[in-house]
This record gives sequence, structure tokens and C-alpha cells, in this order.
Amino acid sequence: MIVIFPFEEPLYRGAGIPVTFAGHPLVDLARPAADARAFLAAHGLDPGRPVLAVLPGSRRQEVAHNLPPIAGALRLLSARRKDLQPALAVAPSLDRRSFERDLAGFR
Repeated sequence: MIVIFPFEEPLYRGAGIPVTFAGHPLVDLARPAADARAFLAAHGLDPGRPVLAVLPGSRRQEVAHNLPPIAGALRLLSARRKDLQPALAVAPSLDRRSFERDLAGFR
């Protein structure tokens, strides 16, 4: 097996699977925001409250399958944690409006 993250190599090797860490050519391109507080504020999020990333997928069928249970979990979590801020990631290939039905009531 060829893996792209360093932590995967010992995991698979420990399970007796021949493995080689190859890395990922894009991993060095990802950089955290220089100022997390400014990033959150720029996206309408309060830096003083917890943020929950909502990642339903990048393909229409994947989102159609994943979003309803994710929305249900989000409703349960939000009822318990009033300070929770959901942050929805929408792939550029998808229309943000297609998420509105399942995520009605969430910002």
C-alpha cells in the first residue's frame, strides 16, 4: 500500500500490511490562516465561540446522501451547545442553495 500521510505508515505496518509513505504533492500548499481570529471574523464567525466544520462532501450524490443525517446531528448538537457555530464547506462545483432545505434554521 502507498499512503499519503505519515501517520498511516505505522498504522498499516502494525496491521501486517506492506506499506510505503509517498506523501502528497499538495500538502505543502495548505497553510493555516495567519490570524485565526481575523479569518473567523471575516467569515461571520465569533472567534470566542466554538466552530463546528460541516463537511457533507463535494459531489451532488454524496451531499444528498450525507447531508440529512449531518443536519440531524447538527440539530442535536446545537440544542445542547447554544454557543456552537456551524461552518458549512461547499465545493465550488455545488450550488449553496441546494443545502438550504436540510440546513434551514442554521446560519
